[in-house]
Formats: sequence, C-alpha cells, structure tokens
Amino acid sequence: MLDIKAVKKVAVLEVSIYIHISNKDKTSNMVKADALLEFIDNKGKPHTRMAETTEEGGTKNSIALKAAVQALKMLVKPCTVTIYTDNTYIKSCVVNGWMQKWQQDGWVKRGGSVPANINLWKDFYISSQIHEIKFMPYIKQGRNLKLKTRRDRMAGTKSIITNYKDICFFCGKPAECEHHLLFGNGTRKLAEEDGLKVPACNQCHTLGTVTGRIHDNPMAEKLSKMLGQAVFELEVGDRQDFMARYGKSYL
Repeated sequence: MLDIKAVKKVAVLEVSIYIHISNKDKTSNMVKADALLEFIDNKGKPHTRMAETTEEGGTKNSIALKAAVQALKMLVKPCTVTIYTDNTYIKSCVVNGWMQKWQQDGWVKRGGSVPANINLWKDFYISSQIHEIKFMPYIKQGRNLKLKTRRDRMAGTKSIITNYKDICFFCGKPAECEHHLLFGNGTRKLAEEDGLKVPACNQCHTLGTVTGRIHDNPMAEKLSKMLGQAVFELEVGDRQDFMARYGKSYL
C-alpha cells in the first residue's frame, strides 16, 4: 500500500501554477482557462509548461478546476505546489475541508446530493494526496503577458524544438505535416502535450523511400525517439521523469 506520508517527505520540487480564466465567448459559448506551470529544477534551471483548457457551456468554476487538475497531472513526482488563482471556489472547497468531507462520505454532500464537477474533484483529491498544495491570489499584472506569450507560441508551432513551423525540420523544404518525435503505444499524444514535435514535408515523414523517410525506417525512428528524449531531459525534466511518463528510456 502507498504510504502517502512517506511519499510527501520526498517532495522537494517547488512548483507554481498560475490559472487565468478568459471571459466566455458569447458567440461559441466556450470558456477557456490557461494554466502556466513554473519550477526550477535541482540544477537551478527554470522550466515552464503550459496547459490550455476549453469547455463548451462550462462555468468559470468548472474550467478553473479542470485547468488545475490538468496542470497537476503534468507533475510526475511529489511536489510542493502553490496554485495562484482568483477563483475562490477551488480554494474554499479545499481549505475549508469540503473536498475531504465529500471523499469521506462517499462523494456526496450532507443532503445526499452529488457535488458539482465530481469527477474533477476526485482527480484533484488524488493529486492532493501526492502533492502538498496551497493557494495564493493570482496577480494579473505581468503574468497575463507571460501567459499570452507562451500561449501564442504554442498556438504557432506547438513545438519546444523549433520556431520555424513552415520549414521541414529534416530537409528544409516547405512543411506539409508534423512529426512527433515519440510515437506508438499512446506516446504520440504525450509528445503532442509536451511539444515534442517538428514540422516535416510528406517525403521526409512517410512518403519518401525507406531510407529517406522517418516512419518504417528503423534507424530513423530510433533516432527520432532518442532526440525526443534528449529534448525532454533538456527542457522538461530528468531521465526519471521521462521514464515515468513514457515508460522507457531510449538513451
């Protein structure tokens, strides 16, 4: 059985999560939240990750909780987390002990009704048993600019490897698609989330000769995954983090 107290004792990484909720788009009825995750690793190197969440017909409470859960799921080891948010709903439910009471009572409220956003709260509860979580007010000045800069960059190439979205990463010709450096057995989705992808032309990606393309070329596929891991370890986390997220090491 997992010893939560023992797990929390090894939480040495301090992580800040900044949650910004955009006003609801009246034309599409969409509400959006950005979660910016920041930390400094044990080598003194700063890292940032970005999670963007949208929900049709959602409320600011549900989208803020969803963004927090998504950001917490990015953490692959126990951490001390400070969540910066102006949304009092999440903070009140946690700080006032309501979430813990719902869990103890089988996820029902005092009157027998089910709490709103129950599945998100279950996910948040699991994260709270792994990480030490506290809350601070969200200071918008300056932080919005950083969020916007990161969001705009992700909206462009969604790559942490190159800023040149229109040029094939391999041959320099006009890009026609994207190549995820890590793929297979569900890792492509993780590579998408981590920005481990590059623009490619169709010939370099899948349509060229066996020796001139990435896919179905064993050596090129191996080198692709090695590069993906190397960039992850440079920009995101260490080897232990990579293996916890992707299941194995390619280096």
